[in-house]
Amino acid sequence: MYLKNSNGAFEVSASMGIFIDANNQKRLLSLLSKRDRRIEFPNSAMNVDVNLSYLIPLVAGGKEIGILCLSPKNSRQIFRQMTYFFWKVLLGS
Repeated sequence: MYLKNSNGAFEVSASMGIFIDANNQKRLLSLLSKRDRRIEFPNSAMNVDVNLSYLIPLVAGGKEIGILCLSPKNSRQIFRQMTYFFWKVLLGS
């Protein structure tokens, strides 16, 4: 998860799995700096990075405060419909 700091730049706030690796974090920061809404939820981001399923913008009070970066499931199974519903609720959409 990347949160925006007081200057509006993204910083790693929490990470686990493949995103613990500093090189992966730098690659994600580079991707986030280029912001392409076509690879943000509900669209998949796997076409730009096979280790990245979704980029989910986090919004509070009408302002983007961060981005949740999700890798594919370890099982490589697709996400269930209930998971998508949860993400939509999280996004307030």
